[in-house]
Amino acid sequence: MCRIDAEFGNLQLDEKSDLTERFIQALDEHEIRGPLRALLIEHFAANWRYIFPFVDQLEEALARARGQASPQDQAAALLSSRSLSDQLDRWLYFAANQVIDNEQNSNVLTFAKELAQTLFQESPYTLYKRLKPTNPYYSPYEWFIQALYGNDYCFHRAVFDDPQLIAEGAQEREQVLWRCFPALPQHARGGQTESASIFNPSAIDLISVAEIQQHSGPPTLAAHQWLQRVRFLEAWVESDAAAGRLRSPYEGVFEKLYTEWGALRSELEAPRSGDSDVKALCDSAINWLDDLELRLKEALAIHMDLTNAHEGQVTDWALPLDECVRARTHQNPDPQAWAAAEEKALCSILSRLTPEKIEAWIQHSVQSDVTATLKSKQDRLPTLVDYSSRKWWASDYAATWQTKFEDKIHDLDMADALTVLSRRLGCLLSKPISRDLHSWWDSLLEKLIHDPEFPLDLTPRWTVAAIGRLSDEAVLPHIDKSIGLLRSRLSNAAEPDLNNQLDTLLSRLSHLDPQKALRHRLILMRSSSVPFADESLSRFSSLYSDKAVSWYSPLSEQVRDLWAKKLNGTCIGQQEYEKAELEFYHAFALDLIEYCLSRLRLRKGEKKPNDERYANNQVTEQSAIWRQGYLKALLEIGLDPNGKAHKTLFFTRQFDPDESVRDVAKEAYRAVRRETNSKKSVQDYKRGLIAAEWWLLMSQRRALNLSINREGALKTRRNMMRNP
Repeated sequence: MCRIDAEFGNLQLDEKSDLTERFIQALDEHEIRGPLRALLIEHFAANWRYIFPFVDQLEEALARARGQASPQDQAAALLSSRSLSDQLDRWLYFAANQVIDNEQNSNVLTFAKELAQTLFQESPYTLYKRLKPTNPYYSPYEWFIQALYGNDYCFHRAVFDDPQLIAEGAQEREQVLWRCFPALPQHARGGQTESASIFNPSAIDLISVAEIQQHSGPPTLAAHQWLQRVRFLEAWVESDAAAGRLRSPYEGVFEKLYTEWGALRSELEAPRSGDSDVKALCDSAINWLDDLELRLKEALAIHMDLTNAHEGQVTDWALPLDECVRARTHQNPDPQAWAAAEEKALCSILSRLTPEKIEAWIQHSVQSDVTATLKSKQDRLPTLVDYSSRKWWASDYAATWQTKFEDKIHDLDMADALTVLSRRLGCLLSKPISRDLHSWWDSLLEKLIHDPEFPLDLTPRWTVAAIGRLSDEAVLPHIDKSIGLLRSRLSNAAEPDLNNQLDTLLSRLSHLDPQKALRHRLILMRSSSVPFADESLSRFSSLYSDKAVSWYSPLSEQVRDLWAKKLNGTCIGQQEYEKAELEFYHAFALDLIEYCLSRLRLRKGEKKPNDERYANNQVTEQSAIWRQGYLKALLEIGLDPNGKAHKTLFFTRQFDPDESVRDVAKEAYRAVRRETNSKKSVQDYKRGLIAAEWWLLMSQRRALNLSINREGALKTRRNMMRNP
């Protein structure tokens, strides 16, 4: 049979008479161990009667803690007992409102402080949530934090990283944290001022903060409280960014901020009286608010964890940084100060970023601007889109940007790479940096054409981009090749931008090799699938018709422009001028003659059958219509350089397979022989060139099976010949 006192074990049946011993006895009986026991003994062993007037209240409180699984659960259960909870709640109110209470309640608060800071340093909300259900009117969380953890604990990361608070869900967590936002006591706003009658209290507080930037001295209480708010917001953003809870300045804490700031801006931007002092206060406050927004965006980017971020997240991370640099750059209204402001803003951010984040930012800049460049139209934006990249060019990370840009170009296909490198770089204020950067940029373009995988059909685009950037020696061989490639496409069908490319290529070739440029223009005229003139043989004008071809101008204009370029403002005597001009026109006419003769000769390697006419496919110009046009042009100019003209004409009139060609050749032969020794003036050459081109335009329309108005064509010829 069991003993009747077995269930009491070693318990002392009688209470200890000494208060301290009785307190220890209660702790033993309720198996209170560890840090909770130590704190209870330290704070209540000698004066527990003031806290628990009756021993039953003490044992009731200890009974709540008994059997809890962890020290944290024991502590929360103990504090939620009626005796301690009510007193603690009262003290939280007193502490938050700066009301002095008696010493005994102070002991309760001191005990709660040490308990919270010892067992709940990583999760204050766990303790708060355990206490609150016992009292629906329990003190707000911000009072709880301030009283138990100190005035500055709301800036501690544990408040924001509290796992229990996070478990409540994003919406509830934000509401709780916003309630912790340092509030400004009404008595801190001082007496009535002039601005107090104009603005609401929040705007007045903001203005007081902004004034600190302009006037030295300690901040007012209102300004200090605003600065505490800023500190809280920065801690919140930094914590959420580091933990991955915040990845964009358009979510989380920022959403409510934009609403609050929008109202403040509206208040400050509202039309006021003409008081310049009031306007200056408003502008100062708005600028301060703008700067705060930039600071928070920078804090987000600096503390965000990019370890496992994908490309889209990196972009979302880097874009606000770009915006911050641009905003700080343009805060100064003087454009001359922008370069220094940009450098300062960039260095400030870089000093707080890790090397990995700096590389990620540079990579984003390259990716962003290359993508934007590929999407933009070159005729509207001839320079590289450099919104994100430009800031790196004069920085210590210029070489890193260049390396990453080259890597990006290497990853693109050739067409896209050419599209990007065809753009020019914007100018920099620093000439040495600008010179080096442009030299590097042009070298990338030059390397592209030498890549074994560079497609031949992209050569014209590359050459157009290279003109004016690379040396003439490097570009000239590609101009000739490019025009040939474009000519083959010109004969098939019109392409977008083809005429613009030809215009650029021929303009540069006219400067480098006028003779070759003339030859190319005439061959292109022959290859064109569209006419250059209407049915009256009047050339289409770009001013009045979309049918005009930009790269072809009348022969008379070509020779006139070339003569003007050759003079280039040189001052010479009248007699010398007239002699040089005559020689120049004579040389140009000979170039035209040489081209026409080359089109009438047999192709290289072809031989005329003995005493027979050659076939159309043996002659260089296989169109009988065009051969007639070249013969008419020779007739109009009337020159026979070294007898080459009359020899070719004699050969053509004898052996050309087309009877009409032979007839025109006879006319041309007689004219050339007749004019061989005649002395020509500049006016004669001008008329000859006009008449020759008139025939070529006619041949073009005939070859394209287009009609010609005889009366109109004759009128056009006479008008042009009248005033050459």
